[in-house]
Amino acid sequence: EVIPFANDTDTLWRADNVKELPDLLKKIKEKSPNGGTALYPAAERALELLKEEDKDKYNVSVVVLTDGRGNIGYFTSLEKYYKEIGIEIPIYSIQFASADKSQLESMANLSNGKVFDGTTSLVDAFTEVRGYN
Repeated sequence: EVIPFANDTDTLWRADNVKELPDLLKKIKEKSPNGGTALYPAAERALELLKEEDKDKYNVSVVVLTDGRGNIGYFTSLEKYYKEIGIEIPIYSIQFASADKSQLESMANLSNGKVFDGTTSLVDAFTEVRGYN
């Protein structure tokens, strides 16, 4: 599942099977940055979607990809929600362009996640995230 975020986190893209992956990848490639950066609300929404997953069956994590500074929502809201659900779901972040590393590190520290550098190669960063998880 992919939650594209700018000013809000209302959209959810998903591929329920392998045949749907090309369409999902096309949407991702066509998405361009615009508006604000709802960094923390997007991470919180992802946690909300994942909290019901069977952790014994799936290795769940949140991967945030951002090129900016979160300017919509607050870390304290994400932190409160993370503690409320009481489930350890790591939040991994891939930073590129002018992403604020300190914001990403705060999410990683909260969730036992990690920040990855995507400034040189997003593909390499995604590969590293998948290997880390």
